[in-house]
Amino acid sequence: MDKINQLLDAANLQLKQSNAGIKIFRRGKKLSLRGMLPNKIGEGTSQQIISLGIYFNAAGVQSALKQAQKLSSQLALKEFNWEQWTGKNNNLGSLGYWVKAFEEDYFNRKQRTGQTETTWRTDYHAMFKRLNPNDRLSEEKLIELILTTEPDTRTRKRAVNAANCLARFAKLGCEFSRYQGNYSHLKGDRDLPTDEQIIKYYRSIPNPQWQRVFGLMACYGISNHEIFYLDLDSLQKPPGHLVSTYRKDHYGIRRIWCSRVLPI
Repeated sequence: MDKINQLLDAANLQLKQSNAGIKIFRRGKKLSLRGMLPNKIGEGTSQQIISLGIYFNAAGVQSALKQAQKLSSQLALKEFNWEQWTGKNNNLGSLGYWVKAFEEDYFNRKQRTGQTETTWRTDYHAMFKRLNPNDRLSEEKLIELILTTEPDTRTRKRAVNAANCLARFAKLGCEFSRYQGNYSHLKGDRDLPTDEQIIKYYRSIPNPQWQRVFGLMACYGISNHEIFYLDLDSLQKPPGHLVSTYRKDHYGIRRIWCSRVLPI
């Protein structure tokens, strides 16, 4: 909490140094703006407050600073309109706003790499794009998102995880794990090809480079993502194992052992 307070103080110092005339302050769990604004009725200006509906967290302070700068610019250019801040056009608190804030926070916490980009696209963006960005964030809207998926499936599991993460980030105070069901990647029979079928498929691939990719995947059980993170030189060195750096930040470098050194 002290760190977030420091971020808030730094944001207000930046506004003060730029003579913005606007201050960000905390009211309960949320942030608001305060400054000399045109009166809603009649002429003149007075000290007034605009509630942002933004929660008091690191991403919220960053977003509130942008809103304060926008407000200051509108006042300086005489383009301020109360309807934009309190009427139907106010996008603060919308699903679009929260998804964007969540994405920013995600990549603030994690280095942007091929792996984290893939995780974002498959585990989060694939679910969030089903939402109407103009709707207000609510428990009901997140339940609607979850129910667009089939029960007991991997997609349902991802939808529940995405909804839980967004609700936790926005401090909605709700949780959706009861909708997850009984999905397991081990569930059901697996129809695996025979060795003869694998050899047949291997020989039917005309491109030698893709044939090599298929062979590595078939021999070592390598996933389609992992194939691009192999150290092929490792096969030429004792003790004869194939090194994969896929997901090394989470599980450590994977070594796939083989009985002898193979030509690649």
